[in-house]
Amino acid sequence: MHLSPWVARGVAAPAVALASLGFFPRQRPAPKPKQPFVVAIVERGSDWAGLQPVARFTGSGWVNTWPDPEGRDAPVPDFLQLPTSWLGKPVPRQWVLWSMSGAHMRGRVVAARRAEGCSGPIALVLQKTKATEPEKLRGFRVAVDSNQPVEGFRPVTTADPEWNALQPAVAETFRAHESSVENSGSLPLGSSSTARLITVPVTIESLMRPVSASGPVVYYFEATKRLPINRALGVSVAGWLTRSSARGPWTAFDVSGRVLSRDSAPVPVRTPIGLFRVLGRVYWLMRITDYEGSDTTLYDVSAAGTREILTTGGGGC
Repeated sequence: MHLSPWVARGVAAPAVALASLGFFPRQRPAPKPKQPFVVAIVERGSDWAGLQPVARFTGSGWVNTWPDPEGRDAPVPDFLQLPTSWLGKPVPRQWVLWSMSGAHMRGRVVAARRAEGCSGPIALVLQKTKATEPEKLRGFRVAVDSNQPVEGFRPVTTADPEWNALQPAVAETFRAHESSVENSGSLPLGSSSTARLITVPVTIESLMRPVSASGPVVYYFEATKRLPINRALGVSVAGWLTRSSARGPWTAFDVSGRVLSRDSAPVPVRTPIGLFRVLGRVYWLMRITDYEGSDTTLYDVSAAGTREILTTGGGGC
């Protein structure tokens, strides 16, 4: 490689000259603060629909100051008297509701109430229109109070070209982690059940990816092995997969497992419902479900791994 005269002679070259030769990377400008916005999940009751705020972006970071769920008889302040501290400002009236497919619509909140259940959060009730009837909102999962885009997710199925590459990657990841699942010996019949699971094929229960093709694409999976004599019993393994190129090796990260029993949470436990791109980072909003209720967790997700930002309780019974 030809060096400039300054470098060849061991003399410090002017920074401008070195930068022009590519020795110094160009300084990227610091990310500009982003307009704050509030994130809510769409709640559908028997005869009403509403929004539960679960996170808000302050312009530089994420917080949640909406009150925690309480018992069904806990008082709810009058809608016009909701404290500004709950969202860092008066409760917005206008919201944009987003579906998993990327479709979006506007909605207006007009009241506050306690969500249904033994315990529940305070929800903002949507004004009733033909578009906001509970059944019409089945595909809408997330709402924001600004023009912040919310990207959706889609399942990867056997009909997708990427399935043939992902299926063996999920199976290999499962086999690499199933023996380390804590309490796997607690299955009925103990070690006999564990031995039987060795020959059981891996079933992919959920395999999700962002709708957007901007890469590298990160996938989330949940897979199981279940005892043939009782499908409620078995082992579940979940985690993320990605690769740097179309022909590159798969990398699995943040993989965890659990024993399945009659009393365990259903599969899948985590369901991604919305993706935000903010200040150069990618955030996944995921619904966490068990038999008694559900929570909502926001993750910072990249090819290097995941980081939990915050979790908001959704109540239950």
